[in-house]
Amino acid sequence: EGNLINFWNYPREEPILDFSQIVFPNKFEFGIRVWNDDYLSFKGFTIRNMLQNRLDSTIIEAFEIQNSHHIYLENIKLHNIGGAGLLVHACDEVYIKNCDAWECCDTLAKMPGNYGTGIGVGSRVDQDARGLGMYDTHYYIEGCRAWSCGDQGFTQDGVGYHEWKNCWSFNNGRFTGEGWGIKLSIASASNSTNPLSRVIKNCIFAVNASSGINPNNVGGNNFNGIYHNNFIYYNGYKPWTPYYENSYIGC
Repeated sequence: EGNLINFWNYPREEPILDFSQIVFPNKFEFGIRVWNDDYLSFKGFTIRNMLQNRLDSTIIEAFEIQNSHHIYLENIKLHNIGGAGLLVHACDEVYIKNCDAWECCDTLAKMPGNYGTGIGVGSRVDQDARGLGMYDTHYYIEGCRAWSCGDQGFTQDGVGYHEWKNCWSFNNGRFTGEGWGIKLSIASASNSTNPLSRVIKNCIFAVNASSGINPNNVGGNNFNGIYHNNFIYYNGYKPWTPYYENSYIGC
């Protein structure tokens, strides 16, 4: 824990991973993919121009981390991505600080825009593989921004603890993408009421196609959240569907 493996930029330099000359041949393509690794720190680089090149279901993710613990991400930029920017799944003790994602949109997918999330975290864990319970995971996201993405600016799932602080999400939702500023989501649990699992404070959710905050808790049990000092403005210009009626905060 006190001796992280660091993938950092050299001081005053910004490494850029530019994929504009790459033609992706497979269904799933990743700029950086980390699986089953612990105590890693990434800082100070850009991933850009990962674009779809054909009309099919090719899924592109600029940066994916899965089944890993004690992960630190700082000052990372992800833009012009033909899919999702940053997705972190089934991890524990994740710190994401001052990261930006913009122009993330799967324009050539069968449902264009529907996979274009800016920054997404998921704390549903494989308990057999890692020995973690559903409430044991912790995510801390601070000072991050997501804008002009096809689907949500920020998204998350699972009943672990997620804290969003000083983040901005604006102008998200294109084509068939939903366009929530932040989509909370939760997994069903055995308890009638889950412990504190969502903290959102000092954030801005503005000019998103659907709404500022969406609980998205269809079929899940109640969960506790703290929402403090957030600014939610001019969301909801996209036509509503009956499925989403009364399932939003800040239209």
